[in-house]
Amino acid sequence: MAPLFKYSYDPLGQRIKSEETVNGKIKNTQYLMSGMLEQARITDGNVHFHTLGLDLSGSLVATGGVGAVLASSEYKTENSKSETFDYLFDGNGNVIATCDFTGKITAKLAYSPFGEKISGTDLPFTFSTKSSDASGLVYYGFRLYNPKLGRWLTRDPIEERGGDNMYSLARNNALNNLDIIGLISIITSDSKDNEVNVIIDTSGGNGGCEVNTIQLVYRDGAWKTDTMGVNGAPIADDPFYMDKNDPLYEAWMRCIAKI
Repeated sequence: MAPLFKYSYDPLGQRIKSEETVNGKIKNTQYLMSGMLEQARITDGNVHFHTLGLDLSGSLVATGGVGAVLASSEYKTENSKSETFDYLFDGNGNVIATCDFTGKITAKLAYSPFGEKISGTDLPFTFSTKSSDASGLVYYGFRLYNPKLGRWLTRDPIEERGGDNMYSLARNNALNNLDIIGLISIITSDSKDNEVNVIIDTSGGNGGCEVNTIQLVYRDGAWKTDTMGVNGAPIADDPFYMDKNDPLYEAWMRCIAKI
């Protein structure tokens, strides 16, 4: 019988518990979350504490933790032993290996272009430094990603504003683009035609070119913002608009606050 997985979430939409049922036996995992990032987990009494540092952009929180998890410490209750291992990443923030305190490699991982694990052991973090579990699904925050299918399990929360295909990861180009929290694909190309442009109207108006309007642009490998006044023109082409009544308004404001 195939395993059954159930997930529970807190009022902020963060996954805080998973329940795995295999042949009638239930395994529960609880997660300690902060800002959509896993800080620790406990499974059947075994505890993992994670050490987080700067992400790939040199920030604590700007990329949703991509490349930011430095190490995990596991404490096993059955024998009262603890073990700490450090994470090693590739240039895209994917976990490719772990090592012990001496620098000896203890595990190696390899992935397909869309994040399916080809070889390696089960770790708390894998593809894109995102939390994973026995289901094989990768938790990004706003959505769960299935690397075997190369797609999200649910529709894009911002619908067609994030692209015509609401289930594709990083606009179907996971080698060059990224998605930090399951909310929008970030195009990492330096081409102006491939910028990600978001205009957030904080005044509650009809969107765009009003007082208190902020444009969020991902350009040259970094998020940038610009505040526009009355009749201001967008600083980049083809933006999509969001006002304070949008269900995802608070999420975007948290993103801006992290820049």
